This record gives sequence, structure tokens and C-alpha cells, in this order.
Amino acid sequence: MKSHELANILELTSKLLRSLPNNDITHNINHIQKLVNNSAKQEIQKNRQYSINLPDDISDKLRTMSTQEIETYLNDDALFVSTASIQKLAEVVGIQTSKRQSRSALINLIVRHHEATQMDSIIRSGSKSEKETP
Repeated sequence: MKSHELANILELTSKLLRSLPNNDITHNINHIQKLVNNSAKQEIQKNRQYSINLPDDISDKLRTMSTQEIETYLNDDALFVSTASIQKLAEVVGIQTSKRQSRSALINLIVRHHEATQMDSIIRSGSKSEKETP
């Protein structure tokens, strides 16, 4: 270790000790250790939230279902018990969501998105058939 690195470390240590005055050094170190542990726990919890794995064919599976089947599937399937898993599905389908939305609101959003997609495809196929007939 070089002298300037040690000087930086001692400066940081000095700032930490000044921020916790009139306490035993052991107590201060334990306090800092608790803060570090809590920060690490929060980081682990954040990582757990994003570890939801959905099947690769979930979008295709939803396209083949009716709106009532999708709603029943999302309400009853064990894969979609949590709000986070339904948010992940909405993200996969291409729907923007808010973390404040409830589980039922997210399911409703996905079902309405599916209905809108079906209506759009019906309208497009109808306009194509009108153009083809003279």
C-alpha cells in the first residue's frame, strides 16, 4: 500500500469516528458493521425481485387463449401468484406498468391489451379482404 492510499483510508476513518462521537470504538465498528449488513440484505432482496423466470413460449400461449381463459389462467396458475410475476409478464408482452398497480389491475391490463390486439387483427384482416374483392 502506498502512503497516499493509507492517508485516504485514515481520512475516511477520521470522518467516520467524528460522525459517531463519544462512543466506544468497538461500539462504532459494530454499528458500521450493522449498516453494511443491512445494506447487503437490501441488495439481496432487490436481486430476488428480478429473478422471476417465465417460460419462453408464454406470449405464444397467451395469443392462443381467449380473454376469459387468460384471466382465469393468470388468476389460478401457480406461476402468477405474486404481483411481481404478473408485472414481469406485462413487461414481456410489451405493456408499461407501475409498481403501485395492484395484481388485479395488472391482470385486467393484460387482458385488455390482448382484447385490443385481437380487435386490431380483426380490423386489419377485414380491411384486407375488402381491398381484395372488386
